[in-house]
Amino acid sequence: MHDKYDVVIIGAGPAGLTAAAWMSVSGIKTLLVDKNSSPPKSGHADGIECRTFEVLETFGLVDAAWKESNKTVEIAYWNDQGGSICRVFTRPNMINGGEYHSSYAESTLAQGRVQQLFLDFIESHKNVTVLRPYEPHSLRFITRGGSSVDDYPIQLEIARCGGKYSNKDEGHEPMQGPLSIIQARYLLGCDGSHSWVRKQCDLKLEGESANEHWGVIDCIPITNFPDVRKRCVIHSTSGSAMLIPRERRMVRFYVQLSSSSRELDQKKQTSIIIDKVTQILKPYYFSCSIIDWASVYSHVGQRLCRQYSFRDRVFLAGDAVHTHTPKAGKGMNTSMQDAFNIGWKISSVVLGSATPAILETYQQERLPVGQALLDFDKRIYRMVSLKPDDQDCEAMKQTIQEENSSASGLGVIYRPNLLVHETQINDLDSDRALRAGSRFPDMMVVNHSDGRPWRMHEVLNKAGRWNLLILGGNVSKKSQMGRVHKIAESLSRSSSLVGKINRASRGCGFSSIELTLIHCASRDIVELDDLPRIFTPSQGPMGIDYTKIFVDTASHTGLGGMVYRDLAIPKTGCIMLIRPDQHVAFRGGLESVSEMDHFLAKFWLCN
Repeated sequence: MHDKYDVVIIGAGPAGLTAAAWMSVSGIKTLLVDKNSSPPKSGHADGIECRTFEVLETFGLVDAAWKESNKTVEIAYWNDQGGSICRVFTRPNMINGGEYHSSYAESTLAQGRVQQLFLDFIESHKNVTVLRPYEPHSLRFITRGGSSVDDYPIQLEIARCGGKYSNKDEGHEPMQGPLSIIQARYLLGCDGSHSWVRKQCDLKLEGESANEHWGVIDCIPITNFPDVRKRCVIHSTSGSAMLIPRERRMVRFYVQLSSSSRELDQKKQTSIIIDKVTQILKPYYFSCSIIDWASVYSHVGQRLCRQYSFRDRVFLAGDAVHTHTPKAGKGMNTSMQDAFNIGWKISSVVLGSATPAILETYQQERLPVGQALLDFDKRIYRMVSLKPDDQDCEAMKQTIQEENSSASGLGVIYRPNLLVHETQINDLDSDRALRAGSRFPDMMVVNHSDGRPWRMHEVLNKAGRWNLLILGGNVSKKSQMGRVHKIAESLSRSSSLVGKINRASRGCGFSSIELTLIHCASRDIVELDDLPRIFTPSQGPMGIDYTKIFVDTASHTGLGGMVYRDLAIPKTGCIMLIRPDQHVAFRGGLESVSEMDHFLAKFWLCN
């Protein structure tokens, strides 16, 4: 083998597969290399946050994941009282509406199942080759960074290896095949906390590592503990535990162990974990009918690599740049969201629709998220590990609230950069106003033509496409209808950059901008023909596209009508340019098309 690829990805875990999904959608030639023979059949990460379900939805994978997952609706806190554990409080563990507006909720599903969904998707697109069990052996730059995107400056040597999770051997074996040379334009290191790619770039993880040991077991419990199907934090005289209900009636238990437990074989470790859970749950009885997986985590801690890229051609994601304890349940989620961020950017550059300078925004946007993850993990670690007094309960409730909102990825706001236009404070009417850099909430709107309620992420969810939302205000007023027609005329002119972009795109998702109108007038007053034709495009023999005009009003089932109110959008309207990852790139008034064009011209290539 001596082949050239647009992108090579090392590591077919959740991060690598998310990046590969973007490559599949874009159609660029990609090689995905993994040292394991197959995805893990049990254990490992299991928590899926709301935002991660939205990532899965982008690729059409959410239905199976959502159906099969277990929803963690409530969380209970138990504390020791007189030698027995007693429930201190129970509270919701889900976000319903609120400022983040997600249609999903924190759930659990085995990492291996999530990976298989991605693998099936990738296989259906044919342009991504999955090579396993293989591992890299050398990395060098043929030229220093490459003089253009079309260069292949990265050279890798890879070889077949033993393969973990293979049927014959659960251990990793040394190289078994001859070396093959491959070249790439870009390299993604999604190969975990011991990242080979990171080490080749001489980059290091910095931070703390605690000399502690935690046992974890996935099992079907036989118990009379009343909250076994709730998420629980438990403190007893025998130690601390965290309980997470899983799919297929399983439950995951985390318990703190002594340092000597790490030296024991797998069977004895499992026995010690079960005994520890049994002691912590007293006076309730506990045993396991089925054990799906068990392991011991040692020397856990919070560490961060402060450089996410190397020579503008190599990028790191997931555990390769941030590691933390398993108790926050954020590892798989943050890793997938890292890859979700860099994946569409690399695709855009390789396809020639964006300048390579946009790749610098990956570290600018995701490094602060990695730092916030570690800070949050420290708070969760203290909550689970330390026995609090009564004054800590409110702080703990706040931590749980943060876990399901901002820490889940829903509340991430990227600071101004090449892909995020700085929103002027005087442009916003309220502190609630959605600023550039924010994720666009998944709220309900109503289709103007047929009255069907749509989720906003359905409207936006065309993988790889940008969306320009014209929030036209109350178009039943003549003056406001005139303003909407005026912006439609601006976007239709031959001088309009948006028009040039769409004419040059020839339907390619990463190179086009969808136009959607959302007004807040009554459908009974405003007819479709009253609105600009640019929002009812003709598709030849397929007729008119009626999915470009929506109304911010309650549907016949009572859903919707909160977009303008909750996002503090003035009745005079505004425009929002939404990136492929559903984050707002630009927000301005209806008269700010030229300002938006200037913003786009800094990075968009529409040759």
